[in-house]
Amino acid sequence: VHRDLHYPLRRQRQMCIRDSGYTVSFSEPITGMGGEDIAVSGGTLDADSIVVAEGGREATFNVTASQNSVDSLTVTINNTVVDVHGNELVPQISGAETVDTVNPVAPVLVVTDANATDADAAGGAFTVQAEDKSTINLTLTGSNGVVDISMTGTGGAQAVILNAAQVDALGEGTVMVAASQIDEHGNVQEVADAVTSFTIDTKDPSVASVENQVQVVADSVSTATITATFDEAMDQGVLPTFKLEPDVAQTLTAQDPGSWADAKTFSITYNVADANFDTDTVSVDVEGAFDVAGNPMTDYTADVEFGIDTRNPEVTGIVSDFADIEGNDVVSDSDPVVSYTVSFSEPITGMGGGDIAVSGGTLNDDVLVADGGMSATFSVTATQDSVADLTVTINDTVVDVHGNALIADTSELETVDTENPAVNLAQSFGDDVDDNILADAEQPITYTVQFSEPVEAFSIDDIDTAGNGTIQSDTIVLSETEQGHVIGASFNVVAKDDFDGDLIVKIKPKVLDLNGNTLDPNSIQVQVDTKNPVVDVSR
Repeated sequence: VHRDLHYPLRRQRQMCIRDSGYTVSFSEPITGMGGEDIAVSGGTLDADSIVVAEGGREATFNVTASQNSVDSLTVTINNTVVDVHGNELVPQISGAETVDTVNPVAPVLVVTDANATDADAAGGAFTVQAEDKSTINLTLTGSNGVVDISMTGTGGAQAVILNAAQVDALGEGTVMVAASQIDEHGNVQEVADAVTSFTIDTKDPSVASVENQVQVVADSVSTATITATFDEAMDQGVLPTFKLEPDVAQTLTAQDPGSWADAKTFSITYNVADANFDTDTVSVDVEGAFDVAGNPMTDYTADVEFGIDTRNPEVTGIVSDFADIEGNDVVSDSDPVVSYTVSFSEPITGMGGGDIAVSGGTLNDDVLVADGGMSATFSVTATQDSVADLTVTINDTVVDVHGNALIADTSELETVDTENPAVNLAQSFGDDVDDNILADAEQPITYTVQFSEPVEAFSIDDIDTAGNGTIQSDTIVLSETEQGHVIGASFNVVAKDDFDGDLIVKIKPKVLDLNGNTLDPNSIQVQVDTKNPVVDVSR
């Protein structure tokens, strides 16, 4: 028995069918041979294929190996075959035929870099593992097109290398991978292809925006958070850096290196210090970020993102003004209201009574901030009956437009004298009759006036007798200080005739001290009887 094996491959329900053809030679003619005369191990006899050659010296037939099997294939010619005289054939078994009709499983695909750059793809973004010496067929489908790759299996995982042309052919984005194999014996994979995907990313990421939570960092802000937003998912294991220009290190101190809120959003929070710094043009440069594929970020053109104003506003001037009627720079009863104009180094948001402290007076209800907030006006009335100096203080409750507190400042003092002068009066007259009643013979009454402080002037017009006496103007004598200021006076008054009652002499409040304060009026009383007695004579 000898064999003539052939291995035609035909696909049938995605199984590889392997056929073997046998030729049997006999020592002498046989009468015939059928299926019962042949025993097959590891396969199936095709009974219809049995042909006994003319003359009975040879026969042929076909055997199909068992499917999904690696059992050896043998055939045995049984002793049921006889020659022309009826003698039984001596049984004979063929040599064993190696069989492999096991269909391979799908290759194993493992993505090693889900987001691959050009370099990643060239180094192998995924591996494939198939049977040794099998033929691996890979189909990669990307956004631009399809790339087919054929490889020979090694039994182990192999990196699939993509060249630049293949990367370009696939394009940016998701790449779907399908893999199948045919083993070295021609058995075709009967199960579904292995499928996976990875992403080709050769585009450098960029900063979409940079924002500060506040437009202007000021004393009223304790922290400021700067946030950079990128245009694609980034590698959150890498922390970018922010470079602020101009140098604001004295005002802004980073709490930590920053953190990712999500794959696209990175922030750094800064503590704000009052460093008396002011700029409207803080730019933020972002550096050192990589996307998830490892592409470095494009150079970000730093732009003005926010301003810093921790500079406290200052009072540049406090100007006072009052009538100064006496021309002596002393605030008094004649000019008690002092007007103030306050100028600031920068605009303020407003100012009210609570922002002004007054010493030596009372703030009036007339505080007015000028348009633009660079100045304010108000007035103060000096305290009555006082010599305490007058000052005003602009408190640190005043703030600029960014909430920075004013540096408190106090005006120069104004000298104040609103104490009213006082006057003491004394009187004397003759004592013809010691009864303390003025009579005709005891006229005139002499008055002595003593002021508590020098006054501007004293004259007959400052004396009031209510019409019950006549002031003798030529008797008015003034007392003066060494400086020539009036400090007292004396004068005579003649009570009117035929008067019985009290003569009251009053010093009028029109008398002013040297600073214009009016006199506290005072008076003195004398009982008068200048009424002449009458007599009634009758007879």
